[in-house]
This record gives sequence, structure tokens and C-alpha cells, in this order.
Amino acid sequence: MSVGAGVAYHWRRLKVAPALRYTRWARESIYPRYATKPDQLEFLTSVAYETDSGSRSVGSRRLEIGAVAGYPLTQGFREMPFVVRPITERTRYLVGISTQVNLTRRLAVEMDGIYKPLRSGEGASDPWRFMVITWQVPVLAKYRMTTSKWAPVVEGGPSFRLAGNLNGYNPSHYGITMGAGAETRTHGLRLSPAVRYTRWAVDVSPDSGRPTSQRTNQNAVELVFGISF
Repeated sequence: MSVGAGVAYHWRRLKVAPALRYTRWARESIYPRYATKPDQLEFLTSVAYETDSGSRSVGSRRLEIGAVAGYPLTQGFREMPFVVRPITERTRYLVGISTQVNLTRRLAVEMDGIYKPLRSGEGASDPWRFMVITWQVPVLAKYRMTTSKWAPVVEGGPSFRLAGNLNGYNPSHYGITMGAGAETRTHGLRLSPAVRYTRWAVDVSPDSGRPTSQRTNQNAVELVFGISF
């Protein structure tokens, strides 16, 4: 549970809002080797700049901003041979922000920032319950096959990945993504369901930076749904 208080200062189109926030965390499910503190106190400051709806642009091209969410169809952890107890994954999901610039009526470039945790374990008392945090940044060229209301779309490009809370894992940091779906516009919104496939590079050792035993799945298939304006 978090509570906080602060002030907001407006100067023309700029808004600065410093705040003090207190968080009380729930009790940990298992006693770790190094316990974390339940009380957290933070000083935060947000800076925002107000823009007109027509001012979002990259050069002379309009910038669309939205959100993306989805469900991974493949497991994040690779099944390891000769392991006494295989890893059981919890419910998988992904969520993030999306930006798109239309270059022509049919060609566009989309870049997403996607939060996709790899979660393992069954019950709250399961000692194998842990999580590897990943952030994916696909940069995709998109081509609309037609200009009809529901237009088939193909996409592809490089993907980059950051990882934290590794728990002995070190997911590779780059790969190639391809996808197919559809796109439509209604009431000023762009809706875009799609299926994406990503082939990630080989995992590397966190110590030496060299290829190591593959502990995460190199093949990722995801159902994604984007909405932007």
C-alpha cells in the first residue's frame, strides 16, 4: 500500500510535481537469506510538458501513441534435460506502450516498450517461486496489404531486450521479430491485433559475456493487441 503527498507547479506549458511517497510492503512469502525492509520512503519528481493534439510529430509525420498487451503462447524458461524437478511457469502476460509513425498510407514504423516477466513457481511457499524481469523493445517495419477498413498487416524488424532480477539467468539481449495481423481505425483509434514470432540470440554468461547453456527459450510466439490514437 502506498500513500503520498506533494505539490504541482505550473509555468506556461511546463508542470513540475515533487512528492514524498511511503510504501508498506506485505510480508515475504518465504524467509530469504537477506530479508528486505517492509518500509520504503521515496522522494519523486515528475516533469511534464503540455502539447496540442496536433503537435505530436516526427519531422513532418504524425506520431501515434498507445498501449499494447498480450499473451505469450510459448514458455519463457527452457526445459532442461536431467533436471530432477522441472520448472512450472505461472500465468504469462505482457504489457507496454506503443508508438507508430506512418510513412505512407501503407508503410509505417512501430516501436514498443514491453514489460514481460518470466515467472516460475506454483504456490506462495514454493521455494522455486521466482521471477526474471525483461523489457522488450521491438522496432518493426509494418506494411498494410490493402487500404480497406480491416487491412491485413505484415511486420518485421530487430528486437532488443533488457533483463533484471536475473536469479541465475541472463536472457539474450537481441533477436529478430516477424508478425502478421490486421489493422483498423474507428472513432479516432487504431486497433491492431497480431501474432508475433521472435527468435532470440543465444544466452550469454553474466560473468564472462560468452555463450552459455541455453536456459531461456529462443523461440517466442505471442498474441498481441495494440490500441493507439
